[in-house]
Amino acid sequence: MAGERVEIGPYMALLAEQLRQAGVEEERVRVIAADVRSHVIATREDPVQVFGQPADYAREWATPPSWRRVLGGIAARSAGVVGLLSVVKGAMASSFAWGAAVPVTSGDLVFVLVWIGVWGVVPWTVDVWLGRRAARAAGQAPWTPDWAIRVAAVLIVTVVVMVAFTIAGITDADLGTGLAVPRWLLVVGGLALSPLFFRTRAPTNRTVPMDPHYRPAPLRRQLRDASGRLRGAMKRLRHAKGA
Repeated sequence: MAGERVEIGPYMALLAEQLRQAGVEEERVRVIAADVRSHVIATREDPVQVFGQPADYAREWATPPSWRRVLGGIAARSAGVVGLLSVVKGAMASSFAWGAAVPVTSGDLVFVLVWIGVWGVVPWTVDVWLGRRAARAAGQAPWTPDWAIRVAAVLIVTVVVMVAFTIAGITDADLGTGLAVPRWLLVVGGLALSPLFFRTRAPTNRTVPMDPHYRPAPLRRQLRDASGRLRGAMKRLRHAKGA
């Protein structure tokens, strides 16, 4: 199905996302995107007509993420989610001494598993698939909006976890699981795992790469320019009041 002409900005964003998912370093992503941009600006051609769909052109530079990379991303993000929730659990258990064991209820397990699905599994499965779908059909309207598929995925994760606990006969959120963790371990262990959530590179990053030749001005120059603009604005304001 033929689509509309694709502008260079959206094309570069989709291409960059596919390259990042394949594990291409950001510096290399910038160079590849800059070459595409230079050609399109010089020729004014449709990038899809010249380079093909973003997903196809990205395959010329790297293969899509392997199942090992996907599983690794899910595991790292999930561990980070567990860490964040452990810190919250430990902080909220203020009635327990730091050396006392805090019981883990079935409600805690449901909550953790749902958030693992939402923040650990969905980004590396559903979101990756949505990005690939967009990169295979740039210029064409999707048959279902991304937000609807994401909402459906979150609902499915929640329902699956709830059904699993119901089948296991665990319906009381306050029911004990026989598992208890010292409060200090919840906080310390959580703080150790939490960085995994933030340091694991998101599989969906559709930002347009910076020009590899761009170099920011030195901080002293930036401050001097900002100071000059501020003085100019104040001078114009004084003139406006005096008029």
